[in-house]
Amino acid sequence: TLPAERTTALQAALALVLPKYAVPSRLFVMAEMPRTAVSRKLSRKMLPEPMNAEVKCLSDANNEVESWVLRIACEVWQDGTLRLDDELTTCGGSSITMPRFARALRCSEIAPIGAQAREALTMRQLLSAATLRQLAKELQDDQEGHGLGTGTQIGRGNSKVHLRQEQVFSRAAFTALQLSWLLFNTTILSYAVASIFLSILRARIVPLHITLTIVCIIPLMFVWTIVQVRLYLTITEGFYPIFGKTHLKYWCAEKMTKPVLRALRYVKVDCLLRLFLHALGAHVGERVTWSGKVKLTGVGLIEIGDDCIIESQAVLEAVAFVRGGLLVRRVKIGDRVKLGACSYVAPGTVLGDDCEVAPMAAIVQAVASPAGTKWEGVPATAHARAPEEFRRRLLMVAAGSES
Repeated sequence: TLPAERTTALQAALALVLPKYAVPSRLFVMAEMPRTAVSRKLSRKMLPEPMNAEVKCLSDANNEVESWVLRIACEVWQDGTLRLDDELTTCGGSSITMPRFARALRCSEIAPIGAQAREALTMRQLLSAATLRQLAKELQDDQEGHGLGTGTQIGRGNSKVHLRQEQVFSRAAFTALQLSWLLFNTTILSYAVASIFLSILRARIVPLHITLTIVCIIPLMFVWTIVQVRLYLTITEGFYPIFGKTHLKYWCAEKMTKPVLRALRYVKVDCLLRLFLHALGAHVGERVTWSGKVKLTGVGLIEIGDDCIIESQAVLEAVAFVRGGLLVRRVKIGDRVKLGACSYVAPGTVLGDDCEVAPMAAIVQAVASPAGTKWEGVPATAHARAPEEFRRRLLMVAAGSES
């Protein structure tokens, strides 16, 4: 290992041309790079193991939670110079290291917060936290708010959402209710399929009996799903406890709607998809372009304007699990909005007309976006955007000149 003086000088020189997370925390001097015996490629296994990072900035911590978060971060990123006010993106946070960081927080043997609060930690919280200090504060708030009595608040955008009081089941009772519901629906649909199949056999239309059964069962599932969701499985906006009555309704509704949505996307008949979404309570405008598979949760609370483009793997969530509860908020998408491939929109988000969410961007907290805004990055940040640019690209897509 290089002496401290030379290491500091080299790090200062590298910091002039590299981002902070790319500057190495330790430097080693080697006569030559180790190579494999056969192909003579560089061998990572033969490189010296870095020593455990020694945390140097614990004096910045105001409480045990901040000290714990900083210590875990230094161990994950092997950098003892991290500070609580450093941004997670500049510390080296990436799609590989952030899940590793979350797993280290959950599995820590010595932690100042309880196991329930650590298990409730989600990637959305990590991505929405700007600094390690902010993440520590959110974890501490979760610790104080767990147990979840009526009136517990969570921050979402610029508002506070109170945990609603309703019937909560034990885990075993919740699982039993799920299995009972699956058994009931399986029995009903099996009886319907058998009845249709036998009726067709009695009519002696033998060559087409399987095809006709499938053709008859699809409209039946279509109608059965709409009836159940609208009459028994409707949920309203709010923040609900896990394993509660609303959680059960949401689970049942998702199990009913997913197969039908998958079948309608496979058939690629936009009018049927739009009719089905309207029947579930959603609002979908005219000339909406669906490019490939799109994930919708809480379908009845989603509003999409006219002339929108929603690309493959985009996610629109009106329902999400947040801090030990089920958050249900309406999502409103204005006219001429484009959602890029693999983009994410959180519950409670309102996007004005002519907005755009870039591919891979994630709006992880509810926002009210003015018209003509472009959202980029994770977590997404807003940038001004000319509406004329989107109209030009919309015309190119309509003309088939852009995929």
